[in-house]
Amino acid sequence: MNNIKNHIKGNWKKIIYLTILFFIVLISQNIIKELIIFQNELDDFENELYDREKENIKLNVNNRMIEIENSLNKSQSVLETEIYDKISNLDFAISNTLSNFNSPTSNDILSIILSTTIVLSESDANYDYYLIDTSGNLYNYNELDVIVSENIYEEKDFFNRFYIKEMITNVINNEDEDVFVTYYISKEDDTDKKQYTSYVKRIEGTDYLIYTGAFFEDFTKAIEEELVNSFTTYYKDTDDYVYILDGSGNVIYHKNEEYIGQKYNDILDTVWTNALDYIVDYLEVSESGFVSYSFYENSTSGSVVKRTAYIEHLDEWDYIIGSSFNHNIYNSILDEYKTQSYTSSFIYNGAFVVVLILLAYTIFKYVSKNVNNSFRIFSEEETLYRKFADSVSEIILITDPSGTILYGNANSGVVFGRRKTDGISTNINQILGDEEGFSVLRGTDRDYFVKFRREDIVYDSKNCELYFITDVTDDVKAEKELQLLILNDELTKLGNRRKLTKDFNMIVNPYVRDGNTAYFVMLDLDNFKNVNDKYGHIYGDEVLRIIGGYLNRIANKNVFVYRVSGDEFSVIFINHSEHEVFKILHNLNQNISKHNWENDIEISYSGGVSTMKSTDKYRRLNDYVEQADKKLYSAKMSGKMKVN
Repeated sequence: MNNIKNHIKGNWKKIIYLTILFFIVLISQNIIKELIIFQNELDDFENELYDREKENIKLNVNNRMIEIENSLNKSQSVLETEIYDKISNLDFAISNTLSNFNSPTSNDILSIILSTTIVLSESDANYDYYLIDTSGNLYNYNELDVIVSENIYEEKDFFNRFYIKEMITNVINNEDEDVFVTYYISKEDDTDKKQYTSYVKRIEGTDYLIYTGAFFEDFTKAIEEELVNSFTTYYKDTDDYVYILDGSGNVIYHKNEEYIGQKYNDILDTVWTNALDYIVDYLEVSESGFVSYSFYENSTSGSVVKRTAYIEHLDEWDYIIGSSFNHNIYNSILDEYKTQSYTSSFIYNGAFVVVLILLAYTIFKYVSKNVNNSFRIFSEEETLYRKFADSVSEIILITDPSGTILYGNANSGVVFGRRKTDGISTNINQILGDEEGFSVLRGTDRDYFVKFRREDIVYDSKNCELYFITDVTDDVKAEKELQLLILNDELTKLGNRRKLTKDFNMIVNPYVRDGNTAYFVMLDLDNFKNVNDKYGHIYGDEVLRIIGGYLNRIANKNVFVYRVSGDEFSVIFINHSEHEVFKILHNLNQNISKHNWENDIEISYSGGVSTMKSTDKYRRLNDYVEQADKKLYSAKMSGKMKVN
């Protein structure tokens, strides 16, 4: 340390320059501090503006959703009113026609009702009218104009409801002998279920019913187009960027009219397709929310910038309603504000520079007088620091840049066998490594888990490194023991439900998301309850331990096994084909059933296998558990010792 003292003594005249430098740093620090504070305030203000914009676009989307939902609610009422009027007109025409006949026969009545119904059906291009009786016979004319009938009483809709039977029953039980009925059937050119609303009325004094109806989707198509057109008119001359997509990413409405009606597969612009992919993928796992993506600055063309949007899914039409804003909208205002603030800060701090220079000169007058006192204080402080270093619980080391230990406090002897003092040429990099963090030290009596951090310092006029080393051996052991308790089943040593959730989120789900196929298996022991009831839980636990041993034998980096409840186990397979999965499960079941069980018990398992793919609508663990459970239940019902 004498080198330091001689160096200070020989260069005390330089203190004035250091003092001046100190004040320069002080001034710079003050300016930087103000700039940081100002930048933080600016960031807060900018975030506040963005939050306000986010609320605006969310409100915009919510208002559009309300408009659409109100239109849908009104459209159902309008549809019912229209088909009510249609059947009322038909009923009126039939009643008038029947009133012109004196004592018509039953055949006359049927002929009059059917012919009137067919005439109206042929004259109305938008609706078909039907005639049935209370037994479910549907009447019509054949090619020879002879009345024929077909019984449709047991006809079912998409949800297996006997909708004709329900229609007839409701009419008979209704005092007014008319009723609205809604059911779900498929169109001729479509296999998907469609909502169909019918109005049914009984012809007074007969067993005949007339009805008509319409697909809700067809009825609302005009309303849908009207709403989209209203968006085009409303947003044409505004700065709002509202858009409508369907569930496949096709453009229904956008501010850029060239893209309205564009199919996703026909869009060649990667900026568009990337944004559409992001939006559609987001709504696969969430009904609504804020998303950020790269898109054109003015939402139609130009430079690509970051945009934030609020999007929401409309189930009835499978529409995505969104509104977005450009993150650069406030740049000009913020830049002007920053320029004015920086200029004011520079002028304000200039006056302080002069004052601080005068203070620096005054301080110099006192520096030379106190140099000797400084040397004395320096020596005392060095002694104090050394004593302090020896008193702390950590190991403190100082090394040169090559890693040679120059100083070690008293606790360094715990690891090195004796205190490391100046000049000991042990290389710390060979002990701890280059990276800051955790390491293992080989001590004189045992190994130590240590946590260390490193700081750059100047020691004895050299650039050196200061190490603080803390013994965390007990903490590491406790943490490992805790992890075993938390993530493993104590009885079978298999992973528990927590580990299942952890592995699914960290290993399996990313694997499936990358386009791979995995398999989730639920296993339930057959006849295990009888074993527990007959031989007791202690023997039952021994059986579970043996089962756990069998499962552990198939576990590897591609097969994960867990005990999720009493006699229920889960297995996840990755990098396996479906054939391999069922083969492994079959062989395992055979081995368990053939095990030489004490008391000659019979143990096997039933199972259900759920396939996990990246194309699944939902990739949640609970969904796969539910799918596997259903197949497990089916296996149990079909005779046990089976895997479906």
